[in-house]
Amino acid sequence: MLMEILFRGGNRAGKSIWAAAEFAAAALGLPLLDMDGKPMPLKYPKPPLTMWVIGFDLKHIGQTIYRLLFLPGCGGDIKVLPDGKGGYRIYNPADPADLARADEAELSEPFIPARFVDQDSWDWDKKAGNLFHSVRLKNGTKIFAFASTGNIKQGDAVDVVWIDEDIEYPEYVYDWRMQIGRASCRERV
Repeated sequence: MLMEILFRGGNRAGKSIWAAAEFAAAALGLPLLDMDGKPMPLKYPKPPLTMWVIGFDLKHIGQTIYRLLFLPGCGGDIKVLPDGKGGYRIYNPADPADLARADEAELSEPFIPARFVDQDSWDWDKKAGNLFHSVRLKNGTKIFAFASTGNIKQGDAVDVVWIDEDIEYPEYVYDWRMQIGRASCRERV
């Protein structure tokens, strides 16, 4: 199964948050929910997966990618409200009813909560800056983070590649695309 998903939109439109949600759903093998709370069909192979996320530079990995995947509320961008049924729903400050309940809003759970991460597997460049090279989830999925400013990563089979924002060398995109799908050809154990 080969596909490309392109997110387009204006500045601060939520493209990276949506990409992080898709990436996390693939990594965990869990479906995204629609606006009615119903699971949407999974688009990705089942874990364990090999996944790459490529940011502009290492600072982008630490300040954006790590925040979106591993911090509550994507680092403060997403809040939820109790839904009255024992769960939560997205808080919408543009809705007067939600605004009236603003004191009940809290940060959402991270897209990839710590309980799904093998905490001993973190490979840090600089932990204080959240600059990670790789991490393994408890389901066997491996996530690798690369800066687009370095040498191109080649040769590895990969299931999912997330390229976030601008990259230093756009000509690398073709090579990264060629890695996708090679993983689905390898024998899965």
